[in-house]
Amino acid sequence: MNLATEKPHTQNIGCGAFVVLGLNCADSGGQLPKRPRPHILEDISLNRLHEAFVHEGWTVENLTKDYGEDLLVRIFERGVTTPFSFFVQAKATDDVDKLRSKKTARISYRVESGYVLHWV
Repeated sequence: MNLATEKPHTQNIGCGAFVVLGLNCADSGGQLPKRPRPHILEDISLNRLHEAFVHEGWTVENLTKDYGEDLLVRIFERGVTTPFSFFVQAKATDDVDKLRSKKTARISYRVESGYVLHWV
C-alpha cells in the first residue's frame, strides 16, 4: 500500500474495525511532523527511572492521566509486597549542571508549594 497516494479504507477485524489513513505529504507542504527534544528527554528519563526502580525489585506503573505524577512505584522487600508506594514526577534536561548547586554540587529542582502540599 502506498500511504502517500491511496485513500483511507476500513478493514473489518472480527468484532471491530480499523481505519488505515492515507497520508499525503503535499497536504502539509511536504513537511512531516518532528519529534521535539523535550519528548525524547521525557522518554529517556522515564526509562531510566523504570530501570532503577525495577533493579530494586519494585514495580513501576505509568500513569496516563497527567495530574503532576508520571509513575506509581510500589515497594517490595525481598520479593514481598509492602504497604508502601509513592508517586514520581519525572523531569528531564540536557544540562543537569544548571540544576546543580555551586556550593554543594547537589542537584535540585524548584517545585511550587501547592504541589508539595498535594503530595504529602
